Amino acid sequence: MSAQSIATTSKLLLSTTGDTTAGGQSGTSAADTDPASGAGNSPAGASTVSYSGSSSLSASGSTAAFSVSGPSSGSGSAYSTTQATSSPACQDDSGTGLVTNQACSSASLTPNGSYRAQMDINLPGGGIRSADLARIDTASSGSVWRAFGARAALPVSGHCTGTSGIGCVASGARRTLGTMTVGNLPPVSAGDSATTGFTGSMVTLDGFGASVASESGITPGAGSATRATNTLTYWNGTGYSSVALGSGGATYTLGTAVGTYRVAGFNDVTVTMTGTVLVDPVTTVTTGAAPCQTAACTSTSTVGGVRVAVQYDLADGTTPLGSFMVTADLGNTIAQTTYKAAPSA
Repeated sequence: MSAQSIATTSKLLLSTTGDTTAGGQSGTSAADTDPASGAGNSPAGASTVSYSGSSSLSASGSTAAFSVSGPSSGSGSAYSTTQATSSPACQDDSGTGLVTNQACSSASLTPNGSYRAQMDINLPGGGIRSADLARIDTASSGSVWRAFGARAALPVSGHCTGTSGIGCVASGARRTLGTMTVGNLPPVSAGDSATTGFTGSMVTLDGFGASVASESGITPGAGSATRATNTLTYWNGTGYSSVALGSGGATYTLGTAVGTYRVAGFNDVTVTMTGTVLVDPVTTVTTGAAPCQTAACTSTSTVGGVRVAVQYDLADGTTPLGSFMVTADLGNTIAQTTYKAAPSA
């Protein structure tokens, strides 16, 4: 029997002629009943990871300079054991300790700050002011992101409430984010102009929350997946439309927004934005049937993320200066369990 968990801080990746990275510190915890593995049954404490000071990366070309940065601080921990007791605690996704005397793994992470991508347009005739390409804030309350997986021979802390005998396995995860904005124009000054009605970003999401749970085994509970009903606001070409995130999937086509800037020695420089928003659905899927001997029984609960793609096209009059795509992807939140019974004698 073995258990493993990993807590990893945010990792930045900037790709130009090669890949440059920053951040991504990890804490790993492992437990194993096999003496040959070198891991003990129950580590004396959780493995922790923390950082302070914003990580950032930058690169520049003939037309523009780009930079990405991560939260200014964060901390996390990971703990795995083959015999979960009250101390040190293996915690579920709500932070409740699971006393099962069975295998359990848990991990948590608390980021504090913002994920941010910026652009500066640099031309021989002068620069155009910096623009936020994408920004994702962490929750103002310092919300803890958590995930766990555990085996339970008896009901424990609201998990596997109907189980008995050899029990069941349970898993869960939850996370919360603050505001996300994608697709800003550089600020407009005297002599510049922007599409009428365009006053902010191509897309704003006023927060994001997800929680998932799954169980498999003897009399497992039903899987669950919940996405917070935050508001998505997007540019439609003539104004802004707002929709509440539900459990279904959706696709939204963004309108075109154009900023026109005066630069000495150049024709007017234009920055044109177009794009799409894809909202993935919330789903719970189970396979297999008791007693799960011929084929394994599985449960997968997924809260789909939100993906925003904004195309930037830069031109000097009718002469293209360059194009690039900005993608902000909140990713899926998933809990999955698998159980397969031993063959009958």
